[in-house]
Order: sequence, then structure tokens, then C-alpha cells
Amino acid sequence: MNSLLDDLEEETGGLFLELIRMLFLPLHEYSADLIYYSISNVRSNRNTYSVAVEIIASSTVQVEGIFGRMLQMLIRFPRKTEVCSLDLSLIEQQVELLLSLKDITNLTSDLALFETIFVRSSWDHLAAVINRFDTRSDNGNMETMIRETKKMNIRIKLLLLTIVQISRNKQLFFAEELHNAIHTSPPDHASIIRIIVTRSEVYYCPIVEIEPLVDLSQHKRLQ
Repeated sequence: MNSLLDDLEEETGGLFLELIRMLFLPLHEYSADLIYYSISNVRSNRNTYSVAVEIIASSTVQVEGIFGRMLQMLIRFPRKTEVCSLDLSLIEQQVELLLSLKDITNLTSDLALFETIFVRSSWDHLAAVINRFDTRSDNGNMETMIRETKKMNIRIKLLLLTIVQISRNKQLFFAEELHNAIHTSPPDHASIIRIIVTRSEVYYCPIVEIEPLVDLSQHKRLQ
């Protein structure tokens, strides 16, 4: 008896079929594959490093140095869940610590501070810290400072920018990523599939597991 995916393969093909196959994979397996390819030498595009940050994961392959340690922190240390109210005093304390760095590039030499603010904080808390930093900083907003600095490793820059953008507005971040993937020439099909699969609100894997148990004869009678 053909499975649901077998039937789809007979009726479809190409990128649409690839997308459907990815949607039916267990999400943790799909994410693990993304992480591997994004931080190994299998692909040469430097922007694939941001994929690993985007899905908040890491590996021990080709992640040496400060960048590697930052990535490992993102997967090893749990991020706090969203809270009902923000701790305003803690936000001010952490903003003071960031301002004391003088130069945003100094964050790479204070991984304890990176862990505390950028790794372990809830997304709402991190967004509040960044917004308050932008208000108080005399050197411009954090995102612009990261973009314009010439003294930061490009991979670390992409890592920080991805975290900052997701903390501000996760939906907008992925909408822009999807827009860019669609409108580039040629379209970035790998990114389109990745975003659709990882941001899907429907978990399709159980459908594949349950489908063989369904009595199709009942369905035929209804037809």
C-alpha cells in the first residue's frame, strides 16, 4: 500500500515535493540537518552561518574561536521563557553594563555578559534592554553600531544582528527573510523551504505516522 508521501510523489515533483517532504520530517531532525550544513564546510556561503543562529543551535564542527563559543552558548544554555512583567531595574543594570563597554566590539571579549544578556534572557527582556540601550547611547542604536563597525568578525556580526532583529520582531524578521529569498535572482529556494518548515504552526509529522492506520475503505465509501 502506498503511503501518503508516495502518492504525493506520483502527483507532484520538484521544489514543491521537497517542501512537502521537509514538512513531514520531525522538526528536530530537520533543524539538526540545517545546523550541520550551515556551520560545516559543505556550503561556502558565509550567510549560512546566520541559519544556525536563526534556529538557535550549534555544533562542534568548524565553530572554533569566539564565534564557536557564542554558538555553543546559544544551544547549551536555556533561554528564559516570556514573563508577565519586565524587571525594569535589571534592564537598567544590564544597559549600564553594555554602555560601559564603550565599543560594541568589546562584547566579544566579555562572553559572560553576552551569555547573561543575549543568551539567557527572554526575548521580551532582551528587546527591552536593546531599546533602552538605543535611547541612552550617544553613539547610535545597537543594530547600526553592529552593522557599521569594521573591527568585528563578519560571522560574529551576523550572529549579533540576527539575535537583535529576532528580539525586536520575530515575525518581521522571518517575513523579510522570506521576501528576500523570493525576490533574489534566482530565488533562494533553500531559504524559502527552511522558513516555511521551521515557522509552520502545524506539525505534520504525526500525519505520516497515523496515515497508514486510517481505514481508506471508509473514505472510498464516502466518495
